[in-house]
Amino acid sequence: MKLSRSELVRYAVEGIEAERERLEVLKRGLVGEFRRPAAERDGARPERKKMSSAARKRMSAAMRKRWSEARKAGKTSLAKAKKHAAAS
Repeated sequence: MKLSRSELVRYAVEGIEAERERLEVLKRGLVGEFRRPAAERDGARPERKKMSSAARKRMSAAMRKRWSEARKAGKTSLAKAKKHAAAS
């Protein structure tokens, strides 16, 4: 069976398009996999850790203390704004 040049080109183009479509499907699958967290990819969602109210209060107090110290040291834009407003 001898193929004409146009038939050969047509078959080559069809083969290339089929391969391109196959690669696109693989690419979509990979991109979709990496967008989701690993636990969801495996089918199980991780259980959310619950924090006690005492732990939240400790964290809140520590954060307030850090911000207070940063404001006193003038390391925040809020402290600079207050200084600038007081000078005006």
